[in-house]
Amino acid sequence: MAELGYIFAWQKLDASSFLLRQRRTRIWGVADLMGDSDQHTFQNRMKKTIDSMSGTALLDYSKVFDLSLPKQRLKNESQQKKLDQAIAEYKLKSGDFSVVPDVFMDTSSGKNRKPEAAEHIATCIRPTHHIYSSFLGRCLTAKELWICQGLFESAFPNGSAVDDLMKNQVQAQDLAGRKWEGGAGLLTETSKNHATAPTEFKR
Repeated sequence: MAELGYIFAWQKLDASSFLLRQRRTRIWGVADLMGDSDQHTFQNRMKKTIDSMSGTALLDYSKVFDLSLPKQRLKNESQQKKLDQAIAEYKLKSGDFSVVPDVFMDTSSGKNRKPEAAEHIATCIRPTHHIYSSFLGRCLTAKELWICQGLFESAFPNGSAVDDLMKNQVQAQDLAGRKWEGGAGLLTETSKNHATAPTEFKR
């Protein structure tokens, strides 16, 4: 890109640094063709801007996850063993064995593959992948996955359409885990670009 006259900077970002309770890492890049900054200055400006927007605050747990739903133990013995192992690893990492960590685990990993797990936040949301929480004692619902993705019901102009979509958990999760193919009609151009998150969050 430098040969074409561009100044380019990139940074690895995580959704959990921007209030969302999901570990979702992505590469974010910015290129400038007409600017008068040198490479070093451009990179520093980008980093300063991103740092000013990010932080350790997360959306309030009870605003993301429904604490009233019943618990349901994992039926797959292999996945239960993997969850127990992940919990043990987080206990070892924290050094506090008296507290049971809140571990979220992707239950769709292969039999001989270590599952993706995270503490206090959901793992990366994917279509058809179920995410189990040791604290909630169940898999996340499609509505919870939407909120973890930053898809807030208040941002949609047609609330009844969202309610109807949630009745089909498979379709709703599919939309949460991939691009808005077939579901874009629920959004207006304004809400796509200016979706707002709830104001309540905790540090």
